[in-house]
Amino acid sequence: MTHRSLIWSGLLVIGAVIGLGCSAPRSSLGTNESVEKQGENALSLSVTPVRSLKDRSEWIEVAIVGLNDVHGTIFPKENVTGGMEVLASQLQVLKKEYQGRMLVVDAGDEWQGTLESNSGFGRPLIDLFHTVGVQAAAIGNHEFDFSLPRLKKNLLRAKYPYLSANIFEKKSGRPVSWSNLFPSKVFDIDGVKIGVIGYTTVSTPQTTRPDYVQELEFRENADDLSRLSQQLRQQGAKAIVLSAHAGGSCGKADLTHRFREGPEAQNRPCESPGEIGSLLSKVTPGTFDAVVAGHTHQIMHHWIHGVPVVSGEAYLKYFNVVVLPFRRTTQTLEKNRVAIEGPIPVLGPRFHGQVLPSVPTVKARVDRVYSQVKAVKERKLGRLDQAYANDRNHIDHPLNFWIADRIREEVQADVVIINSGGTRKGLPTGEITYGQVFEVCPFDNFIGVLDIKGSDLLRVLQLGVGEARRYVGWSGATLKLRPRADATYELISAQIWDGKQKVQPLDPHQTYRLATYDFIFAGGDQFGPVFQMGSAFHRAVSYHEKYPRDVIARAISQKKTRPLNRARFVMTP
Repeated sequence: MTHRSLIWSGLLVIGAVIGLGCSAPRSSLGTNESVEKQGENALSLSVTPVRSLKDRSEWIEVAIVGLNDVHGTIFPKENVTGGMEVLASQLQVLKKEYQGRMLVVDAGDEWQGTLESNSGFGRPLIDLFHTVGVQAAAIGNHEFDFSLPRLKKNLLRAKYPYLSANIFEKKSGRPVSWSNLFPSKVFDIDGVKIGVIGYTTVSTPQTTRPDYVQELEFRENADDLSRLSQQLRQQGAKAIVLSAHAGGSCGKADLTHRFREGPEAQNRPCESPGEIGSLLSKVTPGTFDAVVAGHTHQIMHHWIHGVPVVSGEAYLKYFNVVVLPFRRTTQTLEKNRVAIEGPIPVLGPRFHGQVLPSVPTVKARVDRVYSQVKAVKERKLGRLDQAYANDRNHIDHPLNFWIADRIREEVQADVVIINSGGTRKGLPTGEITYGQVFEVCPFDNFIGVLDIKGSDLLRVLQLGVGEARRYVGWSGATLKLRPRADATYELISAQIWDGKQKVQPLDPHQTYRLATYDFIFAGGDQFGPVFQMGSAFHRAVSYHEKYPRDVIARAISQKKTRPLNRARFVMTP
């Protein structure tokens, strides 16, 4: 039995125990269901009471299934996700419950993130999306990570349309014209026309390789979206869904699996609606009837500016359903009956009171992918005696400090900085495989080295703790910092480590050897003010064809598994 099969079998056993307490099978308007105590880091999930329609014969219900930020997740991960096989089975249950009236929409960032997907430049994920029944997908910022030519090839491979209405050519000012990319599509769901509009985050130039998108412009274009929605309605669309690779943060994640929650949930505020909230505040009221959001890796099942917005975190942990009820006689959307189900955990073996059915076509494709990567993915590297979490929102980040230390040793740099966005997952204690390390640093970033004056190095470090998207990890310097009201930091001074466990004040006139990822040297994560494309800095970088993940793998094999015991920062009032 394969390792993947063992994990799946474990999930089945866990789920079978849970299933003993489940109620009798129910329809899409069924009774309460719970999933509890799934492993040491238990997910505590429950379903709230159902909102029912008094006379369902008057209504046609269409289920909008929202996925987002799958990031190449195909295989199950114990106690986290059942992978594509479980998702496909859950969609089969929903399709039966809604009598085929279902539209499966993804909000982008599909391909990048796992060995199994990246090894095929996202093709395995595209093929699986088609097999499980995805009908439309937005373009996310990480769809550009394999280069623009590769993105265009992937669009041609997909048997479902990709959508984005806000990507423009800088030179001509016109919307891009790529095969199988559309601003919108109208889907006929059992006679009810549903329009879907795509949207790509305006932060894309800072969150993928800037040189890959330097000829493109990503606009918020709220007025254009309002007009496009109106055009789709004139073409007969009875509801408009926005599939947006843009999101926000509505506070601490609420993992309660609410079965049918209606507009009364507008009383639950979204603390920081972010880019999606900004967009909804600018479009004409009534432009969108539902939003499938993403990008920020947050749980969202909220009404924002009167519109239901759903997002299911990331890595196929959860998905959501927005139920759109239409009067059968007029096909008019009854907005006060719109409901959200979610976040729904992608775990088996039961869903809505039913044992999950097998989907042989999906299983066969997953097995094929697994056989292709098994040897590399399961290669054992060594052991860790401490776990490394990946909390990207804190400046004290031992995992990134450890990675920076190892890179500094690898390329013999004075100072190393790495962006927190380049580190995607943590590592557990125990035996570590190459597949696990790959998911920590999945991006194909080369390590670059640049000789830089101390005064410019100070600017780089200030960007890293202040203006950059999230805090950098670093090695080779001790920083004196003053907290700011916006949760960033002001760099007061810096000291550079020497080879004798001592520090020396950073000399603004001295030249230092700085190492970081090519993504940073290209101006990513808001480092453009220093490393602009085409600048003398950019041209002077010397690249080592070494990926960060391979530096980490070698460190584990060599038992160099802890960050150096050096002070990284000192806080001052």
